[in-house]
Amino acid sequence: MSLLLKRLPTLLLVLLLLLVGGIILGVFWVWRAPTEEPALRVGYNHWAGYEFLSLAEEFGLYEQEGVVVQLVELGSLGDVRRAFERGQVDVMASTLIESVLAQELTRDQVSIIYAADYSAGSDMIVARQDVEGVAGLKGKRIGVEPAALDLLVVMIALGQAGLSLDDVTVVPLSQGELVEGFRQGRIDAAATYPVVSHVLLARPELHRLWDSTAAPGSIVDVFSVKEEMLRSRRDQLVHFLRAYDGALRLHRENPTVTVERMARRQNVTPKQFERALEGIELLEFGQQAELLQAGGVVERSSEQTLEALRALSFYPDNAVGRPAVDPSLVEEASRP
Repeated sequence: MSLLLKRLPTLLLVLLLLLVGGIILGVFWVWRAPTEEPALRVGYNHWAGYEFLSLAEEFGLYEQEGVVVQLVELGSLGDVRRAFERGQVDVMASTLIESVLAQELTRDQVSIIYAADYSAGSDMIVARQDVEGVAGLKGKRIGVEPAALDLLVVMIALGQAGLSLDDVTVVPLSQGELVEGFRQGRIDAAATYPVVSHVLLARPELHRLWDSTAAPGSIVDVFSVKEEMLRSRRDQLVHFLRAYDGALRLHRENPTVTVERMARRQNVTPKQFERALEGIELLEFGQQAELLQAGGVVERSSEQTLEALRALSFYPDNAVGRPAVDPSLVEEASRP
């Protein structure tokens, strides 16, 4: 007992040194350890133009850029918009119509940061063989996904033939419901895009009535974020855009390899996927400055989309306005 008492101060000193050393090591570790940022959640739907998001993941381009990206594939553009509004995804890959609607429905400032592509034939109206020309749609039933790009496609096509939505009957149907809609005789025509359009056009009783080559540059796909993301996660967004642009370069340099990979994910043949891409004008970094500038294509198309939605009573006259267009992230991502 006396020996233990004699050694007690020494034991206490050793324990104290160990405790202090542990605290110092812990503080050093916290200081040195990188803070792990949450994954950047990117919402998109099953469409050929958005396959480059998955291509970047498959080839490790997000990892090379040091950004963790979680791709969230949803059933329709409407689903993507709702997920964006609820904060379930951080980046929305969509058409301008979803960006404009999200600006109003979330009451948050929405910013368009990238123009991914514009439709050059991929968006179309398919109709029964007995419907001749867009003017022949008068009095007919058209399958349309509500509050989505389909409405704008139909409105543009009808306008070119001197018609309006008042001249047709709009039947609310998702893309996945169109085949059955035609089969059951519920619709005479439908607004659609690949890959559903391929399935419809394979049916002998249907034909392509109109497509977006008749309205070049009017249907644009974009990446949108809420303003808070620009402040809190700017660096992640910059690296995400670099990785995405890397996927486009990879496709340009090795199209055979990339088409095969993307076609497999879309569950179509490489030839079918190539056909889908023929209707899309892909847009790279070098084109962004002109597209995103004040008064540029994206801003003008956004304004046209807003006017169309107001005409359709989807957007009130006292709404907060259209999304902002912010080219600064692309400018930063383009620097070496």
